[in-house]
Amino acid sequence: MVGTSPVGYLRTLRLNAVRRTLHAGDAATVQDAAARHGFWSLSQFGSDYRQQFAERPSQTLARSREARPATR
Repeated sequence: MVGTSPVGYLRTLRLNAVRRTLHAGDAATVQDAAARHGFWSLSQFGSDYRQQFAERPSQTLARSREARPATR
């Protein structure tokens, strides 16, 4: 990505990885997904996620849960 610092680029990669994890339903909570991809400050993670994707990570997780069929 041109015009992005190396740190910014890595943050974007990690944010996208969290988003994929949330979409896939591979994490029980947003905190689990964030920690799995190296985000330790949840407040900073939440701000970065909202800025990148224009929604809260909990909204992404909720939408993925609605889309999955119920299992018994």
